[in-house]
Amino acid sequence: MPRPGPRRPLVAIRLSIDGTAWLDSRAAEEGVVRSNGEPNRSEMIRLALAYAAAHMPKGWRPKRPA
Repeated sequence: MPRPGPRRPLVAIRLSIDGTAWLDSRAAEEGVVRSNGEPNRSEMIRLALAYAAAHMPKGWRPKRPA
């Protein structure tokens, strides 16, 4: 049975172990946790992407290492 409410966008990313640990700690700091107290990575990623979409200028790209 699908969850109630609006459909959420599907997002798929690959994270290193360090990236996963950072995401978990950030979610815990922000209070983005599941009912059992575990960090909610999916919701944290959705929040970060929504923030980026609202605040990043068009055409922005990260600087590549030399």
